[in-house]
Amino acid sequence: GINAEYMGLQMHIHSPSEHKISGFSTQLETHFVFGNEDSSKLLVLGYLWTEGAPSPFLEQIANASNKLVGGTLSTTMSYFSLVYQSLTRNITFIHYPGSLTTPPCGENVSWYVAAVPFTGSAYQISTIVANMGSLRGNNRVLQDPHGRVPIFIKGI
Repeated sequence: GINAEYMGLQMHIHSPSEHKISGFSTQLETHFVFGNEDSSKLLVLGYLWTEGAPSPFLEQIANASNKLVGGTLSTTMSYFSLVYQSLTRNITFIHYPGSLTTPPCGENVSWYVAAVPFTGSAYQISTIVANMGSLRGNNRVLQDPHGRVPIFIKGI
């Protein structure tokens, strides 16, 4: 689990996804970035999205996606509903120590990526991707794990 206090900093979107689950990427990945008191340590919750049942949360993002700035939505957006949902749903996360996926790519990140993709409607996903405009393709290529072994954690 997480034994430190973190506060929400921002939520941003990558298309296509930066992680792969069972060797497959998805059209969309959301990152929820949290920092400790001085932001010297970061924690990122990653969620991959596939087409399926509509998501009330992804609907919020689709409705606000015309306000994307650099792939980032304002922290005033209520994205904590997904975080809360993930904690109450007791889903499994893949955890590993890693780095930011955008420059300066600092290695001070504890990653927790949902082990199973969430679903959103084709409309929700395509709206978000379309509103990303020139930011589509903002994913970092998969990196060598350099001996790091991801572990599976049920809930956090």
